[in-house]
Amino acid sequence: MKIIVSGDESIPILHLDHVAFRITKPEESIKFYEEVFNLKLIDKYEDKESKFTIFFLGGIPPHHVIELIWNWEEIEINKSRQLSHIAFQVKNISSILDVALKNYGTLLESPHLKSPQHKRCYIEDPNGIAIELNEIIR
Repeated sequence: MKIIVSGDESIPILHLDHVAFRITKPEESIKFYEEVFNLKLIDKYEDKESKFTIFFLGGIPPHHVIELIWNWEEIEINKSRQLSHIAFQVKNISSILDVALKNYGTLLESPHLKSPQHKRCYIEDPNGIAIELNEIIR
């Protein structure tokens, strides 16, 4: 997939990285994705300070395709916030930011190293949807 910027210039997207949903029933949600889509719980992240858990579900090889985000304290989840964000793995975050910020979006989180081999940032589309950009550094 390529996004055409102007003329024959393009910014390649390697693939859709994952989709994240806000949930209220973690056990039931995990069971649904395991049984219906044959995804497996491959990891989880707990943030005790912010009081939430992210469940990572995926297939083999172990790359997660769905994140289920569960807030420990009961919160109202309206339909517009149920989809937390979409994520793309990209070749070069900087080239996408150049176009997105100049023409369309808002920077939600500056590019930073999530690990020595993984750079990440968040932008927002014109509709307010958060988009995570992931660059694997080789």
